[in-house]
Amino acid sequence: MREVMGSNSRRQMLCEEKQYEDRISNLPDSLIAQILSCLPTKYAVATSVLSTRWKQLWTSITSLDFDDELLLLPHNQTSNPMLHRIFTSFVCRVLSLHRGKCVQKFRLKCTHTCDVSHVNGWIADMVLRDVRELDLSVHVEHSILLPRKLFTCRTLVVLKLNDIYDVTVMDVPTSVSLPNLKILHLVGIGFVDDDSINRFLFGCPVLEELSMTRCVREDVGVINVVAPVLTSLIISECLAEYTHSLESKIVLDTPALLYLMISDLLREVIL
Repeated sequence: MREVMGSNSRRQMLCEEKQYEDRISNLPDSLIAQILSCLPTKYAVATSVLSTRWKQLWTSITSLDFDDELLLLPHNQTSNPMLHRIFTSFVCRVLSLHRGKCVQKFRLKCTHTCDVSHVNGWIADMVLRDVRELDLSVHVEHSILLPRKLFTCRTLVVLKLNDIYDVTVMDVPTSVSLPNLKILHLVGIGFVDDDSINRFLFGCPVLEELSMTRCVREDVGVINVVAPVLTSLIISECLAEYTHSLESKIVLDTPALLYLMISDLLREVIL
């Protein structure tokens, strides 16, 4: 009877040990880095306190995701300037420790007004790291002078720019060359005139998906989309409110188009 009871106790202990076995730590570093890349960077960095082995694992992640709401969430004090400075310092510190590593995706969400110099510095850093996907949801005052290198980034495949609260004017350089850009989403990103928006789109020869919402100002009367391989196009609130020209129109030269949605008050659409 004692042997049976002892055997049952040992079996129960083995089952409990198996139940609470740390299988994640037994995974190879490369696989753990892939898992951490799926987390917001705040949580990926937090794993560094788990053990000596985990201290540097997060520096191998290929996706960086910064959201100021996650940092401010425990305090729920979005108007506290000190917390905003902490967020900026956190991003700068992470990028410094992660320096020299390639980045597949960089996502930045700032619900408060951002310092343009910091945002541009982070973007320029990502371009140097051969970023493939750039997703920015920020709010800056006046215009955003994006780094010139961004407009000639050969590795960029996905670009998403979103002014959360308002319309931010984007200064487009005279030369735009994004040879691998396939997906472009713009929300609240204004162009100063017809030429700037047309010049920007012309520099994206392999664009397949284009979405624009609240993306022009009153000096823009014509949106000219020339995209030979574009399959999806969404244009919303671009000309209805922000232009006063009776000649406002959209001209499409998109032979491969499969999906089209236009939500605007226009004089005409030319296909």
